[in-house]
Amino acid sequence: DPLSGSTTCQYTSARLNTYGKFQFTYGRVEARIKVSGTQGLWPAFWMLGADYFDKGRPWPYTGEIDIMEHVGKEPKTAYSTLHAPAYNGAAGYGGPHTLPGGADYADG
Repeated sequence: DPLSGSTTCQYTSARLNTYGKFQFTYGRVEARIKVSGTQGLWPAFWMLGADYFDKGRPWPYTGEIDIMEHVGKEPKTAYSTLHAPAYNGAAGYGGPHTLPGGADYADG
C-alpha cells in the first residue's frame, strides 16, 4: 500500500446477479468493462444457465460462458471460455485474446 507502506492490502469483491430478470435462447449480451491491469484483480463477465438456480443443477452441468476474464497480472491478455460437463475446470473450451500491437487492455 503506497499510503501506509504496508505490504498487506485489503481487497473487496462484488457481483451483479441478474437471476430472474431475463432469460434468452438467442441474441447477444453486451457490456462496457474497464479493467485496471492490477495484479490481484480478476474482473470477469460471465453467464450461467438459468437451471443452476431453478433446479439446483450443479456446475458445470448448467453451462457457463466466460465472455471476458482479465487476470490482472496479464495486462495484455483477456480470456473467453465455455464450460460444460465435457469442458470443465481448466479443460474449458476457449482461449486467450490479445489486442493488436500488444496493447494493454487497461489502456482501453
